[in-house]
Amino acid sequence: MNRTPIEVDIPEESLEFHGCPTKTIVRIRPTKHCLVALSEFPFFVLDTNDIEIVCFERVYFGIKNFDLAIIFKDFHTFKRIDSIPIEYFEELKSYFDSIDVIYAETNAPFKWNQVLAEMRENFDAYLENGVWSFLLSDDSDEEAEEEGSENDDPDVDYDSEECGSDEDSDDSESDFSDEPTSSDIPDEELSEEGLSWDELDKQAEEEDKRNAARRNTEKGGRSAKPTAGRRR
Repeated sequence: MNRTPIEVDIPEESLEFHGCPTKTIVRIRPTKHCLVALSEFPFFVLDTNDIEIVCFERVYFGIKNFDLAIIFKDFHTFKRIDSIPIEYFEELKSYFDSIDVIYAETNAPFKWNQVLAEMRENFDAYLENGVWSFLLSDDSDEEAEEEGSENDDPDVDYDSEECGSDEDSDDSESDFSDEPTSSDIPDEELSEEGLSWDELDKQAEEEDKRNAARRNTEKGGRSAKPTAGRRR
């Protein structure tokens, strides 16, 4: 008889959420000691006891999805769960708080390979200042709130703003261009090279009319002679 003690860890259905830990979006369920996704292959199992800190990334006003970076206690490895719907944001914060895992929020993703490498090289300095002070400082929270308050209008269509950002930049460049326009250049500095073919034809036609009128005037002046009246 096998008397090895077995403890069954049942997933918590009420705390499940959707995200992409590998290549596809799957249903992830927290258990007492793990985060698991067992409905599709490849399976995903993460021991929460190995977590040092979690970072909610791409969190700002108007988003539909955010990412979760999970940094492990060895300060070498981390795991990402991407494309989590924003509706699970508060639930996940409550969950990590309940299992005594600290979390932070940022509006942009970190390059964690570089961050962890730098922390390992200067770990004493990070330890003196507080290992995660650069994530948990009040300044970073205030900056995120200020950026979010700028877009605090619920009627704004954020997708359309992003699609129109290129057009807006083109307009701003044209408004502040240093190149002078034709209205800014004096008439004497304009050359015929700047005229269209229709304008050139019209100009030539008017010049021909003026020349013809001048020739007729001169010819009429030379042919006109005084005439004597007839004697009766």
